[in-house]
Amino acid sequence: MSELRPFHLAFPVDDLAAARHFYIEIMGCSVGRSSDHWIDLHWFAHMSRDLYRSSS
Repeated sequence: MSELRPFHLAFPVDDLAAARHFYIEIMGCSVGRSSDHWIDLHWFAHMSRDLYRSSS
């Protein structure tokens, strides 16, 4: 079995609520820490952070 090499990625998003719904309800990720401006998502031993970016 190969060694797991976890990764951490960050993505800018325009709609944090829509991103939360997609990654949790559709993709099945779990939430780590979060605030009003970002969400840490656990991707089955890996992690991504969605960062709110204003569209203006």
